[in-house]
Amino acid sequence: MAVRRGAASVWLRAAWCGAVRWAQNPVAGREVVGDDRAMADAGVRVGLLADHPEFVEPLATLRFREWGPEPGRERLSDYVTVTAGEAGRHRLPVTFVASGDQGLLGGVGLADHDLAQRRDRGPWIVGTVVDPAFRRAGVGALLLTHLERHAVRLGAARIYVATGGDAVTFYQACGWEVDEIVPIGPGEHATVLSKVTLFTREWRSHDAG
Repeated sequence: MAVRRGAASVWLRAAWCGAVRWAQNPVAGREVVGDDRAMADAGVRVGLLADHPEFVEPLATLRFREWGPEPGRERLSDYVTVTAGEAGRHRLPVTFVASGDQGLLGGVGLADHDLAQRRDRGPWIVGTVVDPAFRRAGVGALLLTHLERHAVRLGAARIYVATGGDAVTFYQACGWEVDEIVPIGPGEHATVLSKVTLFTREWRSHDAG
């Protein structure tokens, strides 16, 4: 899913990356994770949608409320079908969901493609959404961290996202870099950001040494 016009449809517009602080060990390439443990202590759980089919419809509903009818996804039932099809495990697309005692908090996916204009690269972050009641609480950052780790396990050298508005700042705070601005329709554009994975950083350090 690409960008929509208007601040009301910006992905993770109220999220912040500071809730999940992690750094790269330049020697081992390992993750040093900070406040995601505090999130777990607070009862926030992150897992694959494949392991939680009960969240397919709630996640589809959250996305439908956020973005509304789109070409190929005019009804809620269309969103349910698409979301169910993104519940992979060892192959893309995959989706991670965050949940708590209140139920589903949000979700984020990883797919081979997103922008039709940039099918020569991937994988892509897709379908990122957090329940408005739980934004600015670190849920989006926690989901993104888990998805990045999964991309490493899949051997992805670089991951991409197409977004806009305040979400660009969010991804930059999480270590992503702006690659380009891509026109996606009359009066519309998407900001493409990318991030080199831990897998690639570790490989480069071994290659150099």
